[in-house]
Amino acid sequence: MSRKQLKAVLKGLKVTSVILSALVITLFASSFTTSRQMAGDFWQLLGITRSQGTDNIKQSFLNNYLYYYGARNARNLAAGDRVAVARDLLNYSKQYLGSDGFRKE
Repeated sequence: MSRKQLKAVLKGLKVTSVILSALVITLFASSFTTSRQMAGDFWQLLGITRSQGTDNIKQSFLNNYLYYYGARNARNLAAGDRVAVARDLLNYSKQYLGSDGFRKE
């Protein structure tokens, strides 16, 4: 290989590595923002409304069993989304169970 050809190959490798690095960084960064956006409306991901979810939480604690009627999309969540949805659902449940509305029930 001549010196010019070697320089051209090295330059091509540098450009390719920069493009691949940028692509990996972009995909990595967007994965966090996408899961946060999706976790923002976890009721929609579960396939129920907020009022239905609140009623399910209330029924679960008042009747001493897990009431998940209507959460038809729970099994279809991606593995990464399940953690985010479960965390958001737990936080919402804690807030609701500490509210005056639940205490009156």
